[in-house]
Amino acid sequence: MSRSLFDRRHFKSLNISEVFLRFEEVTGRISTDPNAVFDYLREEDLTTRIIACEAYVGLISINESLVRGSLADFIELLKTELLPDLATRRDSESIGALSRIVFLIGDSAMMLSNPSSLIGLLDSSLLKLIEHPSARVVSAAVCALGKVFRAMPEEFSENHALRLLSLLKSKDTAILSAAASAWGEISSVNPKAGSKAASRIFMLLQNPNSDVRNQAVGYFFSLGRRTPVECAFALPVLREIRASDADKMVRERAWAAVQAISR
Repeated sequence: MSRSLFDRRHFKSLNISEVFLRFEEVTGRISTDPNAVFDYLREEDLTTRIIACEAYVGLISINESLVRGSLADFIELLKTELLPDLATRRDSESIGALSRIVFLIGDSAMMLSNPSSLIGLLDSSLLKLIEHPSARVVSAAVCALGKVFRAMPEEFSENHALRLLSLLKSKDTAILSAAASAWGEISSVNPKAGSKAASRIFMLLQNPNSDVRNQAVGYFFSLGRRTPVECAFALPVLREIRASDADKMVRERAWAAVQAISR
């Protein structure tokens, strides 16, 4: 079971035993009848909605053919019912549920052999959510966009680039981290487009927050593997990070980035 189901930031009054039983019930039914997901997604209980999404996406990861007959309807329900409903709510449990479901959309993009069925969620849902007042929701939407554009680089437009670039000016570290991560995803398959963020993400390499630094370094690793020349200007700072950053993970990732750019 995904650990997210037991995150008390999402469900403050969570009863672990009850959720586990509900998890077994919902996943068991969806595994035998994927169309059952629609009834569960329309329930008011937020835990049930998350479990249903987790179970459905789990089927995609096991065997995409299991959801072939219901996938279009699943995406349409997300677009027209579930996401708009949760996006209007401001309580912490709804924000947690929305964040998790949006993150699962990104996971789905990476699993589907033909992720074009998700195109309808781009402008109508995911891009709208980067304007959400909750940093958690924005971060989840940005992470999902990065994965969607990695799966479908041909869908990444100039407008999308401008929207994602603007998030690199955020004062929220979770959003900064998510934006740098998304640009790393994009750079891994579309280095020409990904390089547009190089100068802004360079400024994040010395951010006080280690998660932000880690994702900024990861961006230069992803871009450097594809087009080292675009990252050469960052080498002095990356070498400094490799030698002296306080965070071991950041140091190790900087080592990999330097190797990728210097090859």
